[in-house]
Amino acid sequence: MASVRKYEVNVHIKSLTEVSKKIAERLITSDRCYSFLDKPFSKGVVIIDYPLGQSYRFPITNADTIGELLWRIAQIYKRIYKSKAKYGVWGHAFDDLWFERVTIKNNDTITLDIGS
Repeated sequence: MASVRKYEVNVHIKSLTEVSKKIAERLITSDRCYSFLDKPFSKGVVIIDYPLGQSYRFPITNADTIGELLWRIAQIYKRIYKSKAKYGVWGHAFDDLWFERVTIKNNDTITLDIGS
């Protein structure tokens, strides 16, 4: 049976790229009823499809807290926005994007609900 964990968040993506991982962890922990993931995330992929022309899978490893996981994913978004044409970024500036929900399936696949 598939294991699915959902984390409701409301975090500005670009802001996470402008601070260290430790500061991101503190900022997110202070604003959440949870800080540690139910189960540490060791290795898998994050699927990013918004606001891109198609879905892309990026490797992601080692996160014990929701803040660390979001910080790592924010770094991927930063790289995507440095190569907008390669990924088919459309309709939104980097500064428009927010994490709304993070879903972890089977502790190896992460999907995102991104707001703008």
